Amino acid sequence: MLQEHQLCTYYQLTEKPGKRPEAPDRQYRELDLPAIAGRYISYRSDRQAIASFFLPQAHCASCIWLLERLHQLMPGIYSSRLSLLERRLSITYNPKQVALSGIASLLARLGYPPDLPHDDNELQGQRRQNRRLITQIGVAGFCFGNIMMLSFPDYLVGSDPVEPSLQQFFGWLSLALALPVFFYSAVNYFKNTWQAAQARYFSIDMPIALGLTAMMLRSGYEIVTATGTGYLDSLAGLVFFLLIGRYAQARTYQALTFDRKYTSFLPLAVLRIKEEGEVITPIADLRPGDVLWLRNGELIVAEAELLSSVAQVDYSFITGEELPVVARKGDLLHAGGRIVGDAVRIRLRQSVQPGHLADLWNHRRGRDQAVSLSRLADRLAKYFTVVVLAIALLTFLYWMLAGNTGKAVLSMTSVLIIACPCALAITVPFTLGNMMRRAARQQIYLRQSLVLEDVAAADTLVFDKTGTLTQAMAARVSWQGRQLTAQQWQAVRSVALQSLHPLSRAVVAALPPQPLLPVSAFSEQAGLGLTAEAGGYRVQLGSAAFTGAVAEGLQVPEAEGSQVYVRIDDELMGFFLIRKNVREGVEAVIRSLSRRLRLYLLSGDAPQDRSWLQSWFRQDDSMHFHMLPEQKAAFIREQQRQGHDVIMVGDGLNDAAALQASRVGIAVADNLHQFTPGCDVLVHASALKHLPAFIELSHAARRIILYTFLFSLVYNVAGMLLAVQGALSPLAAAVLMPISSLSVMSLSAVACWMVSRRKGW
Repeated sequence: MLQEHQLCTYYQLTEKPGKRPEAPDRQYRELDLPAIAGRYISYRSDRQAIASFFLPQAHCASCIWLLERLHQLMPGIYSSRLSLLERRLSITYNPKQVALSGIASLLARLGYPPDLPHDDNELQGQRRQNRRLITQIGVAGFCFGNIMMLSFPDYLVGSDPVEPSLQQFFGWLSLALALPVFFYSAVNYFKNTWQAAQARYFSIDMPIALGLTAMMLRSGYEIVTATGTGYLDSLAGLVFFLLIGRYAQARTYQALTFDRKYTSFLPLAVLRIKEEGEVITPIADLRPGDVLWLRNGELIVAEAELLSSVAQVDYSFITGEELPVVARKGDLLHAGGRIVGDAVRIRLRQSVQPGHLADLWNHRRGRDQAVSLSRLADRLAKYFTVVVLAIALLTFLYWMLAGNTGKAVLSMTSVLIIACPCALAITVPFTLGNMMRRAARQQIYLRQSLVLEDVAAADTLVFDKTGTLTQAMAARVSWQGRQLTAQQWQAVRSVALQSLHPLSRAVVAALPPQPLLPVSAFSEQAGLGLTAEAGGYRVQLGSAAFTGAVAEGLQVPEAEGSQVYVRIDDELMGFFLIRKNVREGVEAVIRSLSRRLRLYLLSGDAPQDRSWLQSWFRQDDSMHFHMLPEQKAAFIREQQRQGHDVIMVGDGLNDAAALQASRVGIAVADNLHQFTPGCDVLVHASALKHLPAFIELSHAARRIILYTFLFSLVYNVAGMLLAVQGALSPLAAAVLMPISSLSVMSLSAVACWMVSRRKGW
């Protein structure tokens, strides 16, 4: 299939591809039933649908490469994206061209059968795997204990020999106990090795499978020919301790996934309409039936019914289509859409699913940055396996030529077992995942753990001003201009409430609460202003240039603040003077970051704040004002063309293009927790003071990974030296191998804890 569609690059990547299908003929016809298909479909229209499957077989970069090219294998599939940490594949397809059952059958033929059903619980597949692994450990442990008991006389030096008939009986009984260990408990090692051989690559399970096979054949030969008792105690002990190590590693990964998915999800709140007025409500407190007020640019957090007469919804975060969809009263609105234009009222039909919102965030880019440390781990793991096989073969030949067949088998087996690149493979995800969890406790949320490597590689940091360095919601707002009527004030507040811009929110907070007027013909130009009709008035709010204040010769005050001009029915009425408060700790943050990074300020405001900013941004040409959103993005792209890696810190609204253009986009969320899929990192405003510590911890994470790499290499080299000399039994190697992985995880965890503790985390 891959040859026919020119996808054989799958076999040339550095990972271990080639999972074979267990039931390739299954048709998955149950997915043609709407009730069952609805469990896996998160969005559906006439031309487009989005479904997600849990794929327990996905495990490496080759899987990502292949599964994200399904559109080349089946017409009707637009795109697919795999979250490897969660092993969940999201597929966008045309429901008129291809059925969901057909997609599931294709995945099964590729060797990635979807786990169905999982009752909307993505961890159920992992639980089944855990139960099977625990059973395999139990079988291996039971057989290991009994074989050790039967082999006990062999360990008693100087004791009277056991009668030959009894010794032969013990040997055959041990062989019978070893069979379930070999064919059941250790079956995954042989499956992976066979799949690797079919795909012509070296699997990290191959040395273990070869060692087990050598021990089983040698032991079986000695017992059948009555020439010895074999090494079945070592074989059973090897499998037992290896499986314990694998279980500990799997539980660690699942703990990282669980914490990422359900306790450190994005901080998001919305405006809920109650009898006493509008209340900012966290999504965790929302229930079906709640009525929400969504403004221009806000996200639909769950499937809902439209209560307003008409709405325009942008589903580009889900479907990639840029044109908004027009919805009418009573229509179903899908989670993940954004409201465009007039604010609307919706009623939730279901509770919020944080996992779905996390998926939107994980789709922030169509690619993931290639990261050096991850590639280094992959290369080391691949070549390490080849080197281990070569050393094991040379060791076997050496002792065979020396006339010691028993030592040849034991030494070769010990080499194959003790030297495993597992510790190398787990270093990167475990260390970065640990740091990711610690950052989440400080209200710094990462899209994925590999973002830390991008943060550590950056040499330039760009700040937005309004809503980032300054706190618009705590601003001091004063009105300068004509006296407005009560209905005009009501119209101004109703229009300002439609926007999420920090200055609009400051205006709303400054005006007294009053009933909202119906708003129509709403439009907003990012970074400039907004226009709408309310209460029979045509209202414009925005900059001097946008409202025509400059053309009319209105004097712009030289004050430390921003102006929001108001034009009603083509008549300039005045402006709000907004003296913004600087966020707590911003000065210390900038001074600390300036010692490590090149700093720039890009602001859409006038340069009236240059005087007090000058003491922070001292570099020539480091401050730029009157910057439109596209100009900010162009500035960042120019910096990257010059060879600089840029971090952009903005409010996530007008700065969306700049966040997308940067290597790392950091969005600052104020007390209205605005969800921003366009960023890599979401920082609560109160946690902005932790930004220098976060960047320092990203550098510390790289150092920890390098140190654990070195420790793992030294550990493996020392173990192989002992194994080559025959000074290490296979049983001892079986104990030491999982200890190497556990020691790497322990070192990483302790190092992360110590570094975080020094930073007060």
